[in-house]
Amino acid sequence: MPRAMRQGGPVKNPSAPRLPSRLDPAELWRDALEDDAIVKRVAYVGTSFAGVHAEAFETEGCRFEGVRFSGAMIRQSQFSHSVLDTCDFAELKASDVSLVRCAVSGSRVTGSSWKSSTFRGALTRPHPG
Repeated sequence: MPRAMRQGGPVKNPSAPRLPSRLDPAELWRDALEDDAIVKRVAYVGTSFAGVHAEAFETEGCRFEGVRFSGAMIRQSQFSHSVLDTCDFAELKASDVSLVRCAVSGSRVTGSSWKSSTFRGALTRPHPG
């Protein structure tokens, strides 16, 4: 894969997230994205966080597949070493949110806002269709 160029030299291509070989299925009583939650090694499939208001949560080594974040308000939170595939971020209001070494693909972002947010080592890919 060719490397992008920037003033002063090549830009390092982001690395794929490191996901554990085994992920536990999400149990919302235990794995809800709520204030101050820390969630590790969980697979969310078809889960809806639409309209959720949450801050200061962290996810690490998680997979989000077909998850709805539409209309949610998320503040001061972090997703790290996670995969977000075909998620719905429409009208999401994210403030001070970090995506660190994440892969985001085929996800809808219409009308979403990522104020003061950071994408560090994040891979983004369009939906293949």
